[in-house]
Amino acid sequence: MGARRLGLFGAGGHTLEVLQWGLPDEFSLEAILVSEGGGGSLDGLPVVPIGAAAPDSLDAVVLSSIPFEAEMAELAGRCGFHSVLPLWSDWPRTFWRTVRPS
Repeated sequence: MGARRLGLFGAGGHTLEVLQWGLPDEFSLEAILVSEGGGGSLDGLPVVPIGAAAPDSLDAVVLSSIPFEAEMAELAGRCGFHSVLPLWSDWPRTFWRTVRPS
């Protein structure tokens, strides 16, 4: 889809795990987005309220929350972000495989 500049929406424990995984070199993580608060940094990235982030400054927003993914997707859309990528609920079923005992 051409997305290169990403914002990671969420600043909890799951986000810290995602940051440890790292990203392929063709992506650039620009900011950690939060629904409330903001300021400071997390793992060297600026923490920015999603309502204050310019939608044209990011190619996509990656949602980093299991229990609040639907609400975060709705908020990101209301804030003008068109490419919102859930990490949990929208993976294609073929991504996961069933492990069968041998």
